Amino acid sequence: MKLIQKIWRTSTLLLILGLAQQGWCAERIVRAQAMTIAPGQTNRMLILLESLGDESAVGFSIAFNTNLLRFVGAELGVDSTNVNASVPLVNLDEIATFGRVGVALGLDIFGGVTYPEGTNVIFEVLFTPVAGVTSGVSSVVFTNQPFDTALSDAEANDAPATFIGATVTIQPPCSYALNTNAAWFAAGGS
Repeated sequence: MKLIQKIWRTSTLLLILGLAQQGWCAERIVRAQAMTIAPGQTNRMLILLESLGDESAVGFSIAFNTNLLRFVGAELGVDSTNVNASVPLVNLDEIATFGRVGVALGLDIFGGVTYPEGTNVIFEVLFTPVAGVTSGVSSVVFTNQPFDTALSDAEANDAPATFIGATVTIQPPCSYALNTNAAWFAAGGS
């Protein structure tokens, strides 16, 4: 009986390891990348898709603190331009008023285009600190308003995914100063 239990445990472990190697246990993740920004500067928050290689569309909304951050713009990430994604955004009044950006990226589903397996930069959101803000931290979270968080494969089936937000740290720029001590040396050195 003990031998049968040992064989069963070993075969179960081998089956689980085999499934993991085939990617059946892998997970799709849409992740915002944390960033730091200085007052008066603009920086890009990257939105990344950790893909299994069969995703063709992603929709999401991000929310941010409008007391700390101002939305400057948005553009396709480098890995979305490679697959000719199209993107509608919600109107700029809603972004400024509510601090929400809605995005729907769609690839050419009739051509069977998908994001390649691995980490893809799918979208970039440009932020600047609100005038007068010299430091602070704002969470950027995924939300379902105005667009739902969703991911689909090339056959338009729902693809389960985890959406992970990030933080934007507003830091004053470093300042440097020279002290007033001076030293003079002869041309021959010393």
